[in-house]
Amino acid sequence: MKAAVEVKGLGDLNKALKGVDKELPKEMRLGLKAIAQRFIPDVASKVPVLTGKLSGSLKAGATAKSASVSTSVPYAGFIEFGGSVGRKKAVKRQFVQRGRYIFPEAQRQKDSIETQIVALVDTLTEKAGLT
Repeated sequence: MKAAVEVKGLGDLNKALKGVDKELPKEMRLGLKAIAQRFIPDVASKVPVLTGKLSGSLKAGATAKSASVSTSVPYAGFIEFGGSVGRKKAVKRQFVQRGRYIFPEAQRQKDSIETQIVALVDTLTEKAGLT
């Protein structure tokens, strides 16, 4: 399961940054990953813990234009959204379209995440001499 935030226009900005310094898109990716990484403890503290596998498997990822939090635990989608699983779909959990943990936490932190992304963009465009 993967929850991602993609920022419109970041692809074009990265092209401009690359034209100035080939390392700047890498710095953008690493900066976005760091923002996603700071988000993980808040999410991990909210997911239910039976074995700790789900909360321990959350990891940050990023491209030059998006940041994400993902997990490889196969039941993460069921925990986050609900639905029916198992033999003859016998195990049921109420479906919540907007999610229970990751997505609501991202919504709660939206302003903070946006502020961090803007600060990162400002830093890199200044470094590139584009401001």
